[in-house]
Parts: sequence; structure tokens; C-alpha cells
Amino acid sequence: MDQKSNLRLKQAHERYAVAVERQARTRAAAAPAIERRSHRRAAMVRLAVVAAVVVAAVLLGIGWWAHSAADSLSGDLADQRAAQSAAEKAIVTMLTADPADASSYVRNVLTVTTGDQQIRIKGASGELEALIAAQSAPATGQVLSSGVAASDGAGTTVLVIAQTTTPELVGGAAGQNRVGVAMTMERVGDQWLVAQTKAVS
Repeated sequence: MDQKSNLRLKQAHERYAVAVERQARTRAAAAPAIERRSHRRAAMVRLAVVAAVVVAAVLLGIGWWAHSAADSLSGDLADQRAAQSAAEKAIVTMLTADPADASSYVRNVLTVTTGDQQIRIKGASGELEALIAAQSAPATGQVLSSGVAASDGAGTTVLVIAQTTTPELVGGAAGQNRVGVAMTMERVGDQWLVAQTKAVS
């Protein structure tokens, strides 16, 4: 190999060495920026994962709340319907009496009442039996309409409109053939019973 060839080979090696060193310096200079970008990407991935977890938790919470609210509403409506049905049956019992068996009236009414209403019926049993015994025909009653007026933790108030031959049995005015009664119903065990009545015009 002549001197010129050796020189060219040496220069090529030197250029290669310079290029390798320059590339190393470039990589070293770019390393912090690459690391920062890597950290930013990792942070963005973590943030996306956290956001997804939060969204999933919120959706799960909303789903649980909606399910619980629906169950609660369904339960409330079922209770109101049960109280309304019990009130309709109770008012018929309270308006139905046979002069030939006045004592059975009080017993029947006591089975559909509770609390203050039951105490009042027991206290007025003598007067009620006398009123029924004095009737010339059996007392009857039937429900024309009813609806839940209010419902809370204390009970459910049902407004009942009834046709009857003896409205005074539930506090109505004698001589009328219809009576409106606000009936406060309370749950006792698995039954809804009449806790209070008030005749309304």
C-alpha cells in the first residue's frame, strides 16, 4: 500500500472516529429531552389510568344509587298501595253493622284499628252498640273512591269517599248518604291498621 493510500485510510478512520464521537455527543445531549418525554408519556398514561378508574367508580356509584333509589321508590309505592287497600277494607268494616248483632260490630272494628283509634272504639263501645241496635235496618257502606294523601315514616294517610246508610259511625253527619274520611294507616307487623280517622266534608 503506497503512502497516499495510507493517508486516505488514516483520514477515513479519523472521519469515522469524529462521526462516532459527534453521534455520542448528540445522543448524550438529547438524553435529558428523551427522558423528559418518556416521563411525560408515563405520567400521561398514569393520568389516563387514574381518570378511567375515577370514571368507572363514578359510574358504579351512580348505578348503585339509581338501583337503590328505584328499589326504595318501588317499596314506597308498594306500601302506599297496601295501606290504601287496607283503608278501603277497613272503612267498609266500620260502616257495616247489623242491629241484631250490635256487639259483633265493635269486635270487627277493633280488628282493623290500632293505637288511639282502637282506644276510642273501646271507650265508646257502649254508645256504638246502642246506636247500631237502634237502627231499623242493617248499616252498609261501600267505597266510591280513595287515594293516598300523604305518606311518611309515621304512617300513610288515605282519603276515602264512601256511600253509606249510617255516616255517623265514622263521624259523618246523620242523614247524608256519603262521607269522606281521612284515615291514617300504620303498619303493625304485616298489616296496615287504622290509627286515626277524621270525617271531612
